[in-house]
Amino acid sequence: MWAVILIAVSVFVWSYRNEKAKRKDNQAEVGAEKIMDGYYWWNVGDLYDNENWVRMGPIDPVYYVKLTSDQQRENFRISIRCEPVENPNTYYSCHSAYEVDCVVRFLKAEYEVYGNVVVDGEYQRILEKTCDRHGNYG
Repeated sequence: MWAVILIAVSVFVWSYRNEKAKRKDNQAEVGAEKIMDGYYWWNVGDLYDNENWVRMGPIDPVYYVKLTSDQQRENFRISIRCEPVENPNTYYSCHSAYEVDCVVRFLKAEYEVYGNVVVDGEYQRILEKTCDRHGNYG
């Protein structure tokens, strides 16, 4: 009789500690969605309502960066658009302002040795919209 009570109490204490250890604060609700690293993520949760994020698929590109040049290949222009155009081979598709910044910096560094590189005003607007005054993306 005492053995059964002792086993029942032990199982109760063990399950209570196990359940309490699995509870966490500041978690997203089951069914929540987020966009991270160019992908949609969905929180499917688990049996104990812990976070369990599943990658659903890539998001569509938000920005398209294009590099054009004059006939002599001395002047280059980097333009940023929010929609694709008819010749996708000349474009870099970017999912975030950070990717746009990386692509523009890469293209400027790569083509400045050949001539003058000009970036259109859309680049500054994108950076001002998504960066704080220290250059951090948020």
